[in-house]
Amino acid sequence: MKLYRSVLFALLFFTVILTGGAQTIAQQNAMPFSVEPVYPDNQTPGIQGYFSLDVTPEDTQALRVNITNNREEEVVVNLRPANGYTNPRGGMLYETDLDSENTVILSDEVKLAEHIHVVESITIPARETEEVEIELNVPNREEGTLLGGIIFSSHGLTAEEEERMAQEDEEEASFSIRTETAIAMAMQLNFPQSIEPQFSIGEAGFLPTEAQVYIEMLNEADSIQDNFTGEYEVMNVDGDVLFAGEFGPFKMAPSTRIRYPIDWQAETLEPGDYSVRIAADVNQEEIVEQREFTIDDEEIQEYVERVMPDVAQPQQGMPAWAWALIGALTGVILVGIVFIWSRNRNT
Repeated sequence: MKLYRSVLFALLFFTVILTGGAQTIAQQNAMPFSVEPVYPDNQTPGIQGYFSLDVTPEDTQALRVNITNNREEEVVVNLRPANGYTNPRGGMLYETDLDSENTVILSDEVKLAEHIHVVESITIPARETEEVEIELNVPNREEGTLLGGIIFSSHGLTAEEEERMAQEDEEEASFSIRTETAIAMAMQLNFPQSIEPQFSIGEAGFLPTEAQVYIEMLNEADSIQDNFTGEYEVMNVDGDVLFAGEFGPFKMAPSTRIRYPIDWQAETLEPGDYSVRIAADVNQEEIVEQREFTIDDEEIQEYVERVMPDVAQPQQGMPAWAWALIGALTGVILVGIVFIWSRNRNT
């Protein structure tokens, strides 16, 4: 019976790998914890789900959040402060530090993470709620809006769960998947004076790894750029429109730049000179800009090598991973045959 279970487990293991079943299992796990802010008196009326605070320069404020453990066993929740970025496709993104050309903070003065102080982690008993204090040191400034937040994260399995699973009956085939849950809670600081918006269109280019045209969008004001929408057209050197589309509405974090990606939608992808035309409705004003960009042979080759490696770099014979898979499956089949033969012989 133990050998029979081993054969079945091996077959199940390869099935999970080939079908992507592990990802499906991970996505079905319930959220191990939830987070809710305790709103202070200076919370902006009508705003819920995150902190939106009307602040005084150089003030120090103690904020609180409630963290609820949704599981039957204790959970360890890690905390870290974050800065406010703009997601390349629009909207807000919170991270302590990002090293990417696709989303950039233009000024260190808008980074809020260094002004937020939290405990590194907290252990919460099963089905209980703990209140955690956050210390906010308001920067010394009179105008604009700053954006940051706190990231709460926890691994899917506790140490006790991992130990228990390791001690299960050796005859039972089982495997575990360790997942991580992360929740970002935004923190928006509204200073006494407003600031004029400064939105602009930057350069255009091509991202060969994803076969995308990009257009730079800049919010150079220390305030949130409210919802804006627009249209784009990508043209060849003769001015013929290859494809077009719309973007937005979305917001941009204070003093940030993004490379807004546009998927290549033409039937062919060839080297040459192109242009992209942007018509955007920003702050109730229409902005129309056109930028040129070039796609060269090296970028085409880089894209081909990523999406079709066997075509870009022909291999002799069968790849190593295929031999390994065939060998493993052959071993499983042989074990099964030996088991069945042995069983019939005993019978």
